[in-house]
Amino acid sequence: MSSRALCILSLCSLAGCGAGLGVRAPSGLRTSAPLGKLERGAAPPALAPLRAGLVTEEAEQVDVLATKGKKGPAPKLAIEGDSLEATWWQHALLGGVWLTSAVLFAEVFRAIHNPVDAAVILATFAYSVVFADLFSGFFHWVVDNYGGLETPIFGSVIAAFQGHHDAPWTITYRPFSNNVHKICYAALPGCILTLLAHYFLDLSPVLMVFLTVYFNGQILAQEFHKYSHMATVPPLARRLQDMGVMLSKKEHGLHHLAPYRGRYSILNGVSNPFLDGNGVWRRLELLVYQLSGQEPNTWKLDPELRERTLRKQFRPE
Repeated sequence: MSSRALCILSLCSLAGCGAGLGVRAPSGLRTSAPLGKLERGAAPPALAPLRAGLVTEEAEQVDVLATKGKKGPAPKLAIEGDSLEATWWQHALLGGVWLTSAVLFAEVFRAIHNPVDAAVILATFAYSVVFADLFSGFFHWVVDNYGGLETPIFGSVIAAFQGHHDAPWTITYRPFSNNVHKICYAALPGCILTLLAHYFLDLSPVLMVFLTVYFNGQILAQEFHKYSHMATVPPLARRLQDMGVMLSKKEHGLHHLAPYRGRYSILNGVSNPFLDGNGVWRRLELLVYQLSGQEPNTWKLDPELRERTLRKQFRPE
């Protein structure tokens, strides 16, 4: 029963992850053909290179904004009627996640009876952080490369992620709860179901920790993502970035180099070296192409990358 619950909760998080970007999807997404039908080598309109300030891997400090001040140019919203102001409802959603998570962690703490229990819980916590980072990368890779605004259910999320490459500073204007509230629509039910599974199905403390950290990890990934785009990062956040706790400007700045082919994970980026270094994304792109004939946007932006992947040269040069 717990495995079925884990599957359902993970799918719920997939539906909500990343929906809070709120950047403008360029008009081409609304009027042009779906991304999968673009000519090979043609850059999708939502993936236009940054206008200025493109980073290099050798840069000591990456600033992907080419901005003035803490946030950058005027924000560009994707959805008519959207707002950059936090509402009481958004605060309530985030507060509900944190309140439920606090209860879950309290229940876990009550289940620790000896040092071995504590070590298992700490190890699970660490593993869940890595998994949350990895999952954020997988979701990011999918929505960056496949589909468009016309895609059922996830169209607006896809348009936001792809449009984000054209106006990355917009996310920096959002308060915390406004930035993450759409993810809370998945995380809050997930945390509540985890708590109910504990009370009525005797869910193990290990699974409770794993799921609670995972759901909160998706929320924090979106917020950490925001800080990686600030022209001036607050001192505490900058220190956490330097420590590898938060996604850093340099790490995420490398993702914003066209054709946006790597560095997809956005919690802290700890899984990026493994995923990029072993060519995981190229292997997945080839698999999707063989199964469906769909080419990722990375191939459309970089025909040479397409040819290397088709030759099964997956690792970066």
